[in-house]
Amino acid sequence: MKNLRIQRLILKLKISVINLKFLYKIMKELERLSELIHAKNKIGGEIADIIGRPSLVGHVGEYIASKIFNIQLEMTATAKGIDGYFTDGVIANRTVNIKWYGKKENVLDIDSKYPTDYYLVMTGPKSSAMTSKGEKRQVF
Repeated sequence: MKNLRIQRLILKLKISVINLKFLYKIMKELERLSELIHAKNKIGGEIADIIGRPSLVGHVGEYIASKIFNIQLEMTATAKGIDGYFTDGVIANRTVNIKWYGKKENVLDIDSKYPTDYYLVMTGPKSSAMTSKGEKRQVF
């Protein structure tokens, strides 16, 4: 009987050690994740300083498109369906909705309630996966 109690106690201790090792691994992963988020936020702040808006993918895409295609962006980023206006050429003063996707997935986020003259869509490489699990979507 005493032997059985000792064996159970030893088993509980082994389980506790395994749990502590597992918790230590999780804590190290969370610590590293915290460091990376801090670094990403610092870089995001620097990007925001350049583009004048938060460093979200859509805002960065709009900024890049505005510089390449001579687009005057709307003063506010909340205008429905319109990100800006072309400033020269035969499409001067025409509205544009800019989209930037990390991968080409044959999907376009549009809303027919807010029509625009043009859609300018920039994408990364064609997506091959049916799921994003395990994928890296590095846009910038």
